[in-house]
Amino acid sequence: MGLSQLAYADTFLNICDRGSIGNGIVDSIRRTLESSNTSPENSTLSCDKVSEQKMKKLKVLDIASYCNFNLSCEQGDGVLPKNAFDGLTNVETLDLRWSQLTEVYAESFKGLINLKELRMESSGRYYGQPKFEKNPFRHLKNLKKLYFFQGELGDNSTFDSESFFKGLISLEELDLYGNNVQNFHEKSFSELPKLKRLSLGGNNLQEVPSNLFSNLPNLEWLDFSGNRSNLTLPVAALKGLRKLKTLHLSQSRVREVVPSHFQDLQELEILTLDNNSLNVLPKNIFKDLGNLKELTLYNNHFSKVSRSYIGVSDSVKIDILTEQ
Repeated sequence: MGLSQLAYADTFLNICDRGSIGNGIVDSIRRTLESSNTSPENSTLSCDKVSEQKMKKLKVLDIASYCNFNLSCEQGDGVLPKNAFDGLTNVETLDLRWSQLTEVYAESFKGLINLKELRMESSGRYYGQPKFEKNPFRHLKNLKKLYFFQGELGDNSTFDSESFFKGLISLEELDLYGNNVQNFHEKSFSELPKLKRLSLGGNNLQEVPSNLFSNLPNLEWLDFSGNRSNLTLPVAALKGLRKLKTLHLSQSRVREVVPSHFQDLQELEILTLDNNSLNVLPKNIFKDLGNLKELTLYNNHFSKVSRSYIGVSDSVKIDILTEQ
């Protein structure tokens, strides 16, 4: 099955059909889009050939659900070729969701020098886990958003958490929800100084290194919700996160929290601790959270709690089974 249609609206490109695209994405697009007098404002061109000029205009490349990059969908040889995106220097968004990848090289992304958003959710779910070259995103110096929702990295023998995210010096948002990850190296996020949002929920984390977030001074949003193993947070795990505004720990099988967990979180506004295994809350546990606006505590193993005892002002919205 070959490509049958390409939608092109000024700087938007969408591969609509599944099929073989040969050895290079750019060459394939050129072969399958026909030259046309259709203005960029019109949404659809038939497939045959595309001009160099139009290729250089592309800013959004959407190949989500694209079965395969070399052979037919049925064969499942979804290798993302080296230099696959050469020539697409203006592309800012690349969508590879559900694309059934089997192998990914760092050189695959080398031509995307202005890429700002990369979506790889569920990108290897049907033919097993894709093989990743070490430090696969090292060429993406301008990337701001990386989405790996349900990428099943934890089941991937080529996932090296120490080097996987190195080089992403501009990254601001990282979504790793639902990847079956059991542990992270203490240096996993050490080279992401601009990171603002980090989702680690839906994994199998039992404990995180105490200095995992020590080099994330700009982090504002952190999510552990839906963790499938009993999560233990070292006392120093959240130390230094002075800009953190939202912390989701709901349904993470957390058994204990202490005041030291929150002593550096003066800017925190939203804290969710519902649906955990907390038996007791220490006195004044939240007293350092002067900017707290919302707190959820329901479905834990205690039934009564007073605002004064846990150090929460009357202005904070509390969602709890029973409040005294």
